[in-house]
Amino acid sequence: MGIFQSKGFIRKDDIDGQGRDVLLYAKMINLKNNEIDRFFNDFSYFKEFESNVIDLHCLLKKLRVQETSMLMLFLLLFDKNKYGTLNFQEYMISIWNFLTLDDEGIAMLLFTIFDTDG
Repeated sequence: MGIFQSKGFIRKDDIDGQGRDVLLYAKMINLKNNEIDRFFNDFSYFKEFESNVIDLHCLLKKLRVQETSMLMLFLLLFDKNKYGTLNFQEYMISIWNFLTLDDEGIAMLLFTIFDTDG
């Protein structure tokens, strides 16, 4: 099996970003349990050992993605407390949004980020 054993998502209300709200949001966007589990397995791989969050800089480094201002702005949109980390719910929402946006959606997102009048 290897040293990394995957596990499914288990609701833990005492851990920020792993409680009831995760399941409510997943239901709202029609995620199935196996899809939540897949997000959680990925999250578990990227998070720091013994932590319940992913550091954004470490995430990009592990993904071997060049850190750009635009990418950091996108990820920070989902970081509620603006600490530069994502809990599981924030991670799931950010990845789901990134993977489901079409060209028009990306354009609208970019407009929202840079709209200084609103």
